Amino acid sequence: MGGRPGASRKGLMMVETEPAERGRPVLVVTDHAPSLAPVRLEEGDRVVAGRWDLDDWPAFRQCHTADGAEAWVPDRFVGAERWRTADPEPVEAAMLAGYDTTELVASAGDVVRALDEDGLWLWCETDDGRAGWLPLARVSLDLDRPDPAVPTGPLPHESVPPDVFATEWVEGAPWTGRPEPDGTGVRGFPLRGTRRLTSPDYFASPTAKRRHELHRGVFVFPDREPLQRNLLRTSVGLALSQQVGDAGWTALSGPTCRLDAATVVWPWLAVSTQRPGAHGQRGIEGPPDLAVEVADPDGWDPYLSDRLALLAEHGTPEIWLLEPGTGAVEVRDRRGRRRVEPHEPVVSIAVPDLVLIPEARRPPGRS
Repeated sequence: MGGRPGASRKGLMMVETEPAERGRPVLVVTDHAPSLAPVRLEEGDRVVAGRWDLDDWPAFRQCHTADGAEAWVPDRFVGAERWRTADPEPVEAAMLAGYDTTELVASAGDVVRALDEDGLWLWCETDDGRAGWLPLARVSLDLDRPDPAVPTGPLPHESVPPDVFATEWVEGAPWTGRPEPDGTGVRGFPLRGTRRLTSPDYFASPTAKRRHELHRGVFVFPDREPLQRNLLRTSVGLALSQQVGDAGWTALSGPTCRLDAATVVWPWLAVSTQRPGAHGQRGIEGPPDLAVEVADPDGWDPYLSDRLALLAEHGTPEIWLLEPGTGAVEVRDRRGRRRVEPHEPVVSIAVPDLVLIPEARRPPGRS
């Protein structure tokens, strides 16, 4: 299958200058021709949303317009349920933002200006005013070296070179201001797959205030949390925060926990017996005393298992893993693992007197 064009052109704030002064020059190293006819979608347009390309481009969803045109669109722009399955039922949806799939016709040796980046694609302009998307696999960021910016073929996270996306583009990179849960930063550059980063790199990046993590020096990006999980988080968080607050401790929803120089994780919820202010407004230095996570049968958080292992490796004394469909909890502590049934309270051993009642972890909308 061919190109998967990147982000919306809607809302980009760009100072209009001459084309030769815009963006960053990049060298085309391989001829590129569009695989599909361009489609320009506006906010509110109706589409039929179908499957994802789960192997190579999991952030993109196949959509068809009212006149039957095919377009691959980042699913964060599609107002449809985002629970990814291999063979989803097509569903009618509305576009949440404008989106232009135009790909740029280019030949090896061309030098074009890159103005924006999304999903391993660059939005580029030529000196004669043509514009469209080029895959990073077909360009070099160094005009003197005709090496592709990323490998060709499938692009799993670990295959992205460490030196490609570790720093943001200062010149020509517009501030888009939109969230990029599929692995790109708010200034138009991707960090997903960047390797050998440190926790200072993490906290210096514009993505650090969202649910992104650093696992052993590699940036990872859990997907946007489904609404039902968010409602459950609110219920559990309220039940814990009052008890923790009465004791003078800290309960945080989605805090950053710096575990070591190359690892920063975001537990779903966390409790620390440090006093508020001892570790920053939304962060915990080191592992929390209690981490609360929610089991993931639907694939929205592909890094859950790794995060659980990292928390345990770094000495988190207690982890609660909620089953969102039942309210049952798997408790992991120094005594091993045990299951707490939906009708039973969960009593912490790491945080004295902390109890999570059954009603607080009941799935939203169920009695």
